[in-house]
Formats: sequence, C-alpha cells, structure tokens
Amino acid sequence: MASSPALESGAGMVVLAQHDYFYRIASGIPRWRRFRAGLTAWRRFCRYWACPNAYPKSFQAVLGYIGQRSLCIYLFNVLVIGFVRSLGLLVLPWDGIYFLIFFPVLTVAGVTVPLVIKAVCQRWLPRVSKYM
Repeated sequence: MASSPALESGAGMVVLAQHDYFYRIASGIPRWRRFRAGLTAWRRFCRYWACPNAYPKSFQAVLGYIGQRSLCIYLFNVLVIGFVRSLGLLVLPWDGIYFLIFFPVLTVAGVTVPLVIKAVCQRWLPRVSKYM
C-alpha cells in the first residue's frame, strides 16, 4: 500500500483523530436527541442574535455606546494596535504561543484606547470631537 507524504509526516492525523473522537461521542447519542439539540441551538441563535430586542438592556446600552463611537474606533484602532504591538515586541516574540497573549491584548487595546481618545477629545477639544 502506497503511503502519501502527508501521512508519513504526520500532517492531518490530528484532524482525523479529532473527527474520530467527536464521531464516537455523537454516535453514542440517539439521533433524535442530536436533532433536538440542533433545534435548540438554532432557536437560541435566532432569539439572541437575530432579534435586536432580545438582549438585556444593559448589554444594549454597551453596544449603543460602542456603536456611537465606531468611527473613532475605526480611525484609531490601527494606530493603537501598531503602537501596543511595538511595545509588546520589546518584551515577547510575536510567533508561537506568545501570539495567544498578543491577540486579546491587541483586541482590547484596539477598542478601548480609541474610546479613551474620544472621551479626552470630548472634554478638551469638543469641536474636533464632533468629527470623530
């Protein structure tokens, strides 16, 4: 039997092992329960994500606050992410497992720092703040 170079190197074996593992779990559950679980997940998706009024009021307020300032986030997030990344590269390398540290830090910084910039501009430069 001829073997492919991908299988000789071990590539793809993890995917096959994961698929086999999930298939074994799913095969032990009756088909009607899997179907019902899928329907429940679909109903929850439609209820909370497709219906805008299904969110709690506090979450709607947070989304509204971020939405009103989305232009500022759009304008400044690349600059902020680049600056925070350059500071992070002084401490940690970019590749490997360290990326899992960089990703959430850069995501949070890319959203929150532009909101802080907008708040400072509203306080000290209200005319400039209108256009952000």
